[in-house]
Amino acid sequence: MWDVSHPHNWLLNVGVDLGVPGMIAFVALWLLHGAGLVRAGRQQAGWEGRVAWGLLAGSVALLVFGLSDSLPLGSKLGIIIWPMLVLGQLLGAGREAKPRSAPA
Repeated sequence: MWDVSHPHNWLLNVGVDLGVPGMIAFVALWLLHGAGLVRAGRQQAGWEGRVAWGLLAGSVALLVFGLSDSLPLGSKLGIIIWPMLVLGQLLGAGREAKPRSAPA
């Protein structure tokens, strides 16, 4: 018989560990992360925009890898994944569009 210790899909593994609400929160976290990085990449010039696009590329690569294997949420790789998510949120919220001043 085969000994399968975990689902070989990151999303399914999160669903097994945290249930459906946790899986929904996990997907929402990654969607917000991606949207923030796209916004940061488009709005910010200089190194911040390049870092945002690089983080987005790394995030996509990580999620594609997650289709065929699973990373436990509390694993040693969390030292890379969770700060990457935080940095993406900081870049996405870094420079909001300046509100237009009211005409005098």
